[in-house]
Amino acid sequence: MNKLKKAVMAVTAAVASAALTITAGAEEAGGALAASKAVTGTKALLGDISNILLVVAPLVGTACIVYFAVRHGAADEMDQKKWKQRIIVSAVSIVVAVVASALINVLVSYYQ
Repeated sequence: MNKLKKAVMAVTAAVASAALTITAGAEEAGGALAASKAVTGTKALLGDISNILLVVAPLVGTACIVYFAVRHGAADEMDQKKWKQRIIVSAVSIVVAVVASALINVLVSYYQ
């Protein structure tokens, strides 16, 4: 779960970085690049990814928390600690995903 979270954050950071590089170059090019399909498509793509992340991450995270809570209740003492830790990781992942989505929205809004 931790590796997946790191991978998602790395991909999000890479996409945001690429989009900022493209849009920053577009503003300096006098508007010709800003009107290109590559730049406008990248802005739209980031906006769509952000909106999907804002909807899907809490739904999947909540489903994971419910599943982990059920398993926590049915586990013995040794396994309860593991399931409790997974519940905490899921809750933190939801918060990180929502914050990443908001950050992407803020960054994209500066270039519109």
